[in-house]
Amino acid sequence: RDVRARDVQILFADAATGARSPALVHQGKIGEIIQDKPEQRRRVLEDAAGAAGLHARRHEAELRLKAAETNLTRVEDVIGQLTGQMEGLKKQARQAIRYREVAAKVRKSEAMLFHLRWIGANADVNDAARTHDLAVREMADRTQHQAEAARIQAIRATELPALRDAEARAAAGLQRLTNAREMLDREEQRAKERVGELDRRLTQFAQDIAREQQQTSDADIALQRLDTEDAELKEEIKSRVEKRSGVDERVAEA
Repeated sequence: RDVRARDVQILFADAATGARSPALVHQGKIGEIIQDKPEQRRRVLEDAAGAAGLHARRHEAELRLKAAETNLTRVEDVIGQLTGQMEGLKKQARQAIRYREVAAKVRKSEAMLFHLRWIGANADVNDAARTHDLAVREMADRTQHQAEAARIQAIRATELPALRDAEARAAAGLQRLTNAREMLDREEQRAKERVGELDRRLTQFAQDIAREQQQTSDADIALQRLDTEDAELKEEIKSRVEKRSGVDERVAEA
């Protein structure tokens, strides 16, 4: 019968046998136990008490539990993925149902649109027929009007020489009037220039008069100043004469 190596190790651990069994004591083993750390001595005591198998089973159980937890996590991930896929499939199913409904509505709308287009096309055909009839009648009316216009044009053609003579006479009269107007414009320009010259001369005369008036005013002021100075000189001479007479009288008395 095939067995696992792990089962054999657990069996030896339960029987406290094997390479590390405390039943096998070699030279220096007691000294090693005394010098070992408390953790190592505790392991030796557990092996001697037969608890090594329990630890091995516990370790294996922990490994299995961890593996089970890992598998459970994976199962949850797979469930989450499947849930997402189910939601996507549900959404696709709803979209498919919506697509069928929309497709049915589109087909119905297209049918209605084609029917309306057919009705519109028939109406357009009827309108085109009426427009054609109106165009035919309008063409007949225009043909009649064109014939009338041709007749009037022929009549006007017979009247054209007289109109041309009248136009020539009017053009000659217009030319005479234009020449007369140009002559009047030139005379008006000369008159304006003469008026401008007279205005400039009047301005010059006014400036000359103002200058003469200014000079006259300056002369009057100078005369007034001379009269004042003359009066002052006369007063001064009179005063000096009086002073001299007084001096002469005092000299005569002396």
